[in-house]
Amino acid sequence: MRASWRFPGGATGDIDVDLAKSKWGLPAIGIPACVVKHKEVPVAEKDGNVVLKEGQTHTIARTATYWNFVAPGIWHRIDVLDEHFVRGVNGKVVKKWTVKESKKAYAWDEKLKAEEGKVRVGEEYWSSYRYMLEEFVNKIKGKQGSGVWVDGQESINGMVIIDEAYEKCGLPLRPTSTFE
Repeated sequence: MRASWRFPGGATGDIDVDLAKSKWGLPAIGIPACVVKHKEVPVAEKDGNVVLKEGQTHTIARTATYWNFVAPGIWHRIDVLDEHFVRGVNGKVVKKWTVKESKKAYAWDEKLKAEEGKVRVGEEYWSSYRYMLEEFVNKIKGKQGSGVWVDGQESINGMVIIDEAYEKCGLPLRPTSTFE
């Protein structure tokens, strides 16, 4: 199954799932990834190192790929691809280049040391599900936590997206809970 979603603000999200994938007759496991493509946005002149001719514009389109969010203790990273475009008066691209950067999600210690009063939460081997559970516990106990929280409506919106993908694929919807 392949599906794409367009989000408010112009970003798109893609999913590519194959539970029957095989290689050489054996089950094949791919590395899970979440890819978000942002729409092209203007770059402020002061933010760019590009000298523009009169009438030209500089824009950037960012794609962020979060690799192996399911088992980050084994291996994971975030790839950021920035595509730069310089367009002429007519809107045609006169120059294009890309900047690639890979970030490790566990390389936050140095950044946190610079921010007074902040400490790293969790361990490098924790899965994304463990972090979600910790945030849930913090919320229930009234603790600050990381400050990253997905509220009820955002969760419902996510489930609606999943249901829409099921419907488009001709699959039955998952049962709805009767719990209130």
